[in-house]
Amino acid sequence: EVLFVDFAGHTMDVTDPHTGEARPRQIFLATMGHSHLMFAVAVERQTIECFVEVIEQALQFFGGAPRSFVCDNLKSAVIKPDRYEPTLNRVLADLAAHYNMVVMPARVCKPQDKSRVELSVKFFYLRVKAPLRNMNFFSEAELNSAIMEKITASNNTPMQRSGRSRREVYNNTERELLQPLP
Repeated sequence: EVLFVDFAGHTMDVTDPHTGEARPRQIFLATMGHSHLMFAVAVERQTIECFVEVIEQALQFFGGAPRSFVCDNLKSAVIKPDRYEPTLNRVLADLAAHYNMVVMPARVCKPQDKSRVELSVKFFYLRVKAPLRNMNFFSEAELNSAIMEKITASNNTPMQRSGRSRREVYNNTERELLQPLP
């Protein structure tokens, strides 16, 4: 029912092949509430345009839309934070209406409201960023390909407690509950 989304605090670099300048890329993560199935992608900035684009990419990856999603109070998404009735950016509100979802911004300074994706951020640092830290990427597409390769491997690895992978749990329980994409 819920998709948790967040931007990781640390960035990853894309190196300009002509100048050798490293350009930082923000890392967007989305995690399904029950299975913990993860999606990650690198983007240039945290603007509303980039935010909407990566949410759409995440929904395509998951193959459907949940009933709601929980996001941070980033300025490109929430105009006025409020515990009970936050004011959303109009573009984000339109996106949510298009996919028939409810946006539930986390409370200010309450990361436990989106604990699933906070755990995924830590997991991302260990399983994706650390193995790729010494590699040079010369395009955003190249970086995203490497990220997706590591995320796919992690999603398909059996978890210790259940012995089933995130992908398996997702396919058996969550996938059928998602709304179809318009």
